[in-house]
Amino acid sequence: MKSTEIFLAVLHHLNPILPPTSVISWFDIIFRPALREPKLPASSSKHAKELIVAALQKTEDAYEQKVKEFRRRLMDLYLLDAFNEGSGADVLEWAGLNEEQRNKRSHWKRNLEDILLKFGAKRPEVCGNASLLDSTTNKG
Repeated sequence: MKSTEIFLAVLHHLNPILPPTSVISWFDIIFRPALREPKLPASSSKHAKELIVAALQKTEDAYEQKVKEFRRRLMDLYLLDAFNEGSGADVLEWAGLNEEQRNKRSHWKRNLEDILLKFGAKRPEVCGNASLLDSTTNKG
C-alpha cells in the first residue's frame, strides 16, 4: 500500500500537467483499488479523488470523448457496483459478506459519491446536461 500512497502523491503534484487520459487509463490499476481500501491514509484518498475530479473537468477537444465515457462509467459504478441499501439483491449479497468486505464496499460507495458530488459542485452545467454525460452523444 505504501507504493500506492507514493504514486498518488507524485501524480497529485503532476496534476496541473497530467492529461485526463492518464487518470482514466490508471483507474482500474491504481485508483479503483485505492478508493476501495479503508486503510489508505486520508491524504492519499484525497489525492486520488482530486485527481479523478480534475480529470472529469477537462474539456479539451482531444480528450472530450474519453472524459465523457469516464463520467458515464463513474456514474454506472456508483449506481450498479456500489452497495444499494434499497436493492433486495444487494441486501442479500451484503448479508453474505464478512466485515472487511463490507468495509471495502461502504468505503468504495462513499468515495464514489464524494467524487460525483465534488464534480457536480464544480461543474453543475455538465451534470445538469444529460447529453454531456451520455457517451453515445456525438457533437453535431
